[in-house]
Amino acid sequence: MISLIALLGCIPTDLTTTESVELYVLNSDGSILDGRFSVSNSGLLLGQGHLSLDWIPNTGIHSPYKRSDISPINSRENGLLHMEVGPDSLIQEDGQWSFTINSGEFDMRLQLTGELEGPTRGDAIWSTSALLVGAQATGSLRSGPSHSIVSGDAVVLRRSGESPPSLSGLGRDSVFVFSSDFSIGIDQVGGEAVAWAFYQGEPLVVEDAVLARQEGSFLLDFRPSSPLYIEVAAGTPHLASEPWQHLTYLERLAGDILFSDHIRRTRGGVARIYFQDSSHSGRAIINVVDTD
Repeated sequence: MISLIALLGCIPTDLTTTESVELYVLNSDGSILDGRFSVSNSGLLLGQGHLSLDWIPNTGIHSPYKRSDISPINSRENGLLHMEVGPDSLIQEDGQWSFTINSGEFDMRLQLTGELEGPTRGDAIWSTSALLVGAQATGSLRSGPSHSIVSGDAVVLRRSGESPPSLSGLGRDSVFVFSSDFSIGIDQVGGEAVAWAFYQGEPLVVEDAVLARQEGSFLLDFRPSSPLYIEVAAGTPHLASEPWQHLTYLERLAGDILFSDHIRRTRGGVARIYFQDSSHSGRAIINVVDTD
């Protein structure tokens, strides 16, 4: 107990200050890539950087990868994002993003191409931005002896501020839907949502967007501002992860005392898109953060 008290005394008062960039890829075979770069004060060292990545195959055992670094690079020069944690990087250039991991045991080269961008919602305390939606991801990854080709749909989100909602007890529901004609997404915390909907590259009105969780499924409803709603049935693959995974045991214990616990779940889904008087099939990524 004495060591825990000492630890709490060492943790900075602005523990919740963070910036994270999340990258989701739904591969052509149904596998999912879920990657998170973050720079925060949620550890003993101020401003340390973390990278957490999960490759969730449609069949087989998932491949996790994590790295921390005390001197990360986190910049947005000329509006372009550049994040590095050790030798791993996520770099935005004109018209393209590159995501690279170099560890020996886990290596990845990924290119993202696309021009569709979603909105930003929030305030000076906390905000969420859809930096890239409806993008195409191509590349490869290797985890030990396993090698996978990546070719699919991608979304990039940025979250930043001083008070992440999940740490104050608010959960989050996110569903991203892809098809040949549509790019759709809702990232919802409480009654606030970052939403987008594109049909054949053209934006639809999303001011009434609501994401509702149902038993085994989700409803994305854009009516009445747009004649669009989507039913998504949860499927596989599925991965549940606990918070504070980048921290040491004592840091996680302190975090559990100071903040609400939460479980982060990522899984695939099958979508039925209803637009105007027609229906379309699609695929989805579902990401849920539940708090106790």
